[in-house]
Order: sequence, then C-alpha cells, then structure tokens
Amino acid sequence: MVEIKILFVGREKQDETLSIIVERQIESLYKIQPNLNIKRFIIKGNGIASYLRSYFSLRKESSKVDIIHANYSFTAVLAILAKKKNCRLVVSFMGDDVFSNSLLLKASRRFVINRADQIIVKSDEMKSKLCRKKNIHVIPNGVNLSLFRPLNSEECKYNLKWDLNKIHVLFPASIDRPEKRFSVAQSAYKELTKKYSLELHILEDISPSDVVTYLNAADLVFLTSSWEGSSNITKESMACNTPVVSTNVGDTANLFHETKGYFISDHSFEDIRNKLEEAIIFHQNQEIPNGRDRIIQLQLDEKNIAKQVLNMYNKTL
Repeated sequence: MVEIKILFVGREKQDETLSIIVERQIESLYKIQPNLNIKRFIIKGNGIASYLRSYFSLRKESSKVDIIHANYSFTAVLAILAKKKNCRLVVSFMGDDVFSNSLLLKASRRFVINRADQIIVKSDEMKSKLCRKKNIHVIPNGVNLSLFRPLNSEECKYNLKWDLNKIHVLFPASIDRPEKRFSVAQSAYKELTKKYSLELHILEDISPSDVVTYLNAADLVFLTSSWEGSSNITKESMACNTPVVSTNVGDTANLFHETKGYFISDHSFEDIRNKLEEAIIFHQNQEIPNGRDRIIQLQLDEKNIAKQVLNMYNKTL
C-alpha cells in the first residue's frame, strides 16, 4: 500500500499539541491505516502575527507531503498561500468559521472555499451555508466509544465530591463564549431550582481524561447554543447514556431522533426551560436513556468516521 504523507495544520492548544479533537482524529486514522505518515504543523502564539511567522516554515514543510489538512478557515488561508503547487489541500471548517457574521471570517471562508481541493463540514446545516456545491463532505467528528462509555454514576459523583441528594446539571462549555448562551441556561436553571433540588456545574478547564467522569456524574447535560457544527460533547454524552437537553442546532435533531432521554428545544427561553424540566422528570422517574445505541446506529464511532476521512484523502490524490 502506497504511503500517504499528510500534514495536519492548526493552532497550538496545549503542550505542543493541536486541539484534542484533531489529535483524536489523527489517532483514529493510524488505527485503521498504520502506514500513514502524519506530521503536525503547530501555529504558536496569537493574532495575525502568528500566522505570518509560520509562512516560510509551512511552505518548506508542504514540499514534503501529499496533503495538507488545515483545521479552521484562518489556518486554511495560510495553507493556501504557503503550500507548494503539487500539495493538495483538505480543509475542515469547525463551526464559527461558517456561522459567524464577522467580516474577517466571511472573507476567509470565501477565499478558502474557492481554492481548497476538498472541504469537510460537520453537518448538513454547515454545508447549506457554503455557496460551493462540489467536493464538500459532511463528516462529523467521531466518538471514542472505548473512552466514552457508561460508568457508575454514584461512584463518579463521589469522586467529584458531588452531593448524592441533588440533581446535577452540567453545562459543558465556557461561560465566556457568547454563542453558548450561558445566561439563558443559568436563568432556566435558577427558575427550576424553585421546584427541584438542583446543582449546576460548568465543564471548563477540565483535563480531557476527566471529561468522561463528569459526563457520567451528571444527571443531565444542558446545551443552549445559538449554533453548533456537530456538538462533540453531545455525542460523547450520548455514548455515556447521559440525558441531554439541547437547542436545535447542527445535527442535533438527527442525533436525538426519537431517542429516549434526549430533549430538543427551539431557541426560546420558555421551550428551553420546559425541555429542561422534562429531562429532570425523566431522571426522577429513573427512566433509562439509550443514546449509546443511537450513536452506534448512526456509525459515529471513531473507526467509521476515520474510514470516511481516509476515503476522502484517496479521492483527493
């Protein structure tokens, strides 16, 4: 089998690595095709200056690979400008680089979609936002079903020192990201504390290896986003059989479709609050969700997603 040389390009997230999602994708690709030759090009620092500093190094590295896989639109702009002519470009749009109304993101998106060889988006909703109609692949991020699995909820609560007599609601995002609409989640939660014994937790600054403990300790996960590509935390929660309340964003409607324990709302405060209460009652009734079965049914495990990405690489070449 011919060796494919791929250069993953993205911003540094922590300790000389790319984002955890990209790192997991690389790992899953190796599992199905160990002879892949994958390298990382990490853009360090912040702002436009960090991209400018990376230009010549990336141009040099592009001459050594078959494909550059750029993650995020700004990274893709750099890759387009720096890559050698014989190097193919695959771009993964991540979410806000499609949905944001920022003029800079709009300009970079337009620049990229006209020049990339292949484009990956996370949902049909993202695809519908792009004017280009060919060579766009809807490939959501896969779930590591070995890592994200049901664990004993009481043991997880005990390990986190959570009160076993309360219903634990997990908001799985930074409260500082406006698109996550924490204020809406907080208002719905506060209103329902008048009727139920609840405790709200924020999944922020948590080690990736600890996320599965939080998801299993939570009695329900609560998302109020104004947009998502294909929410990774939603799929990971489902893989743990943890109930989820989410606004109708990304591919959530397809993920939740008639699946017990999963509640989808519109973007109004009233419906968000009502769906949160439905999930609380579902928990109180000790009903059993079956999100993991749905993830398996949709073939959203890492192995199947990695096969789709690899097939797309082969098409690119």
